[in-house]
Amino acid sequence: MLINVNTGYGYYTNADGWAVAKAQLKPGEHFLAEGYTYHEVNNQAELERVHLYEDSAAVELRINEAKIQAEIRRAAIERLKAAGELPAEFKDSRDKS
Repeated sequence: MLINVNTGYGYYTNADGWAVAKAQLKPGEHFLAEGYTYHEVNNQAELERVHLYEDSAAVELRINEAKIQAEIRRAAIERLKAAGELPAEFKDSRDKS
């Protein structure tokens, strides 16, 4: 199926009606995948106000992965300090504490 894009700004909803992706497309005709609907908005500001659906399991996975990466970084810094590879006074610029 083809859609006609006028403003270049829009978003896609899935078959359940959830907004699942934002799009910035060149004006003109574009292919629309089966099971999705395209909703055009007037400008970038309106597109930024669209909230995308996120599966709670995917959100939890992303949060847990960030925790793991932070712990790996902390442990690596401590090991490098102990090995003399980093100065003892080294402060991680990412550390919020």
